[in-house]
Amino acid sequence: MPAEPDATVPQIQLRLACRAELRQGARSLPLMTADALMLAWLALQGATPRARMAELLWPESEPAAARAALRQRLYSLRRQAGVELVAGQAVLALAEGVQHDLAEADTLLHGERGPASGALADWLHGERDRRRSRRQAQWLQRLQQAEQAGDAGAALRLAQEWVLAEPELEAAHRELVRRHYLLGDALAARVAYQRCEQM
Repeated sequence: MPAEPDATVPQIQLRLACRAELRQGARSLPLMTADALMLAWLALQGATPRARMAELLWPESEPAAARAALRQRLYSLRRQAGVELVAGQAVLALAEGVQHDLAEADTLLHGERGPASGALADWLHGERDRRRSRRQAQWLQRLQQAEQAGDAGAALRLAQEWVLAEPELEAAHRELVRRHYLLGDALAARVAYQRCEQM
């Protein structure tokens, strides 16, 4: 019979959707970018050979130097966190009991600058795009439902909320302009369009 989890040990939670941090009970620890990238990769991609992880994080370094840098990061992370977050020797994986918030999150390391180039940069960009597309589809579905229900006011409020939530997204501004026009408010539509241009 498996042992019951020890209720006295605070649960380890990785926050990787936005600014990266480790939470354990009331304790919160910000994560360095390299650590956040490694943990996000392991959370989403699963077990990864150590050599591959080193190559992903330091693509321009010699293999021996990249492995040494990874060893240093793992040691430093374990020391700062006070717990084992990454398990394994030849193959790395999140340690047992480490949880993360990425399963249903619409963002990935939002606010963190990723690598400029390389396979890890490509992966991060692709994963962020996938999540952005999913989030956009959800907003559009909610707008469509309000429109089909004949509730133009609710559709306008949703479009306004979307622009507030994602001011850099042109699709959100477009929907706001459209909703103002559908309600016959040309002036508000023009103002919304000008704000979009400014963004």
